[in-house]
Amino acid sequence: MKTFRTTLIFVILLSLLAACTAMPGEAPAEPITEPSTTDVPVAEAGSLTANPWQWVAFVSPVEQYTVEEPQFYTLNFTEDGTVNIQADCNTAIGSYTTDGSSLTIVVGPMTRAACPEGSRSNDFVNYLNFTAGYFFKDGHLFIDLMADGGTLEFAPAAEQVPAEAPQAATLTGTVWQWVGFANPVEQYTIADPQNYTLSFNDEGSVKIQADCNIVLGSYTSDGSSLQIMLGPSTLMACDEDSQGDAFIQNLSSAAVYFFQDGHLFIDQFADSGTMEFAPAGEASAETATLTTNPWQWVAFTNPATLFTLDDSENYILTFNEAGTVNIQADCNKELRA
Repeated sequence: MKTFRTTLIFVILLSLLAACTAMPGEAPAEPITEPSTTDVPVAEAGSLTANPWQWVAFVSPVEQYTVEEPQFYTLNFTEDGTVNIQADCNTAIGSYTTDGSSLTIVVGPMTRAACPEGSRSNDFVNYLNFTAGYFFKDGHLFIDLMADGGTLEFAPAAEQVPAEAPQAATLTGTVWQWVGFANPVEQYTIADPQNYTLSFNDEGSVKIQADCNIVLGSYTSDGSSLQIMLGPSTLMACDEDSQGDAFIQNLSSAAVYFFQDGHLFIDQFADSGTMEFAPAGEASAETATLTTNPWQWVAFTNPATLFTLDDSENYILTFNEAGTVNIQADCNKELRA
């Protein structure tokens, strides 16, 4: 009887032990983890080269304002690392580099026109020389300045349409007379502007009248930059007070051009001077005389024939007060009494 009780207790203990042991092949439950958000890529919110940017506002620790005419203060970043800058009545070409969110802008050749009172041209350019970083928010570009100097806010240029294009003139289609010159040490007007002219053609050539000589050359322009390459020239001996040589030398140093009040301005390299040009036909026809301006041959008629000239800028008469006349007959030129 004692043996039976011992056996029964032993069987019960084995049964209890089996119940506390996990079933074979059953894997333990794995812990539940929250999905990580640190590795989710963030989509790029904007691009410097996506479109031109116009300056709409500025804020710093000491001031805050909106820009009254943002369409006149623009940045146009290009893929090759250059940036075209419009600072009110002036234009500039610069370069830029980025590294992550850092941004450096170096302003290069720039026109030096005197903008109207109240212009923010100088402030705009000065700020750009101290850029430190950039970011995008709500489709706008923000540029931070060094040492917490402030933040410039830009909107895509397409958001606002200028009421009037600030630069409507073009190099071609006009004979330009040299009327003035200015540099840091001198300023003067040209006594006989009709004797110093430029005629830019669409195919990239330029015809230059330098007093008693004619020069054929070529030119390239990209944005506001301009380069003039001089070619063949006549070699007549002009009057002693001629500015023909100075005219040619100044043109060979052309760097940037812009228009203001219908006049063409050509800036030279290294701020060495600015040449001012006026359209050859600017004088009023009502008060015109033979000596008012150069005259282009545009047509001929007689009882047997009638024709117009396609290249009238190559055939010019310039009557002088002294009773002489300068004659340009295509690639030839004469001075007659």
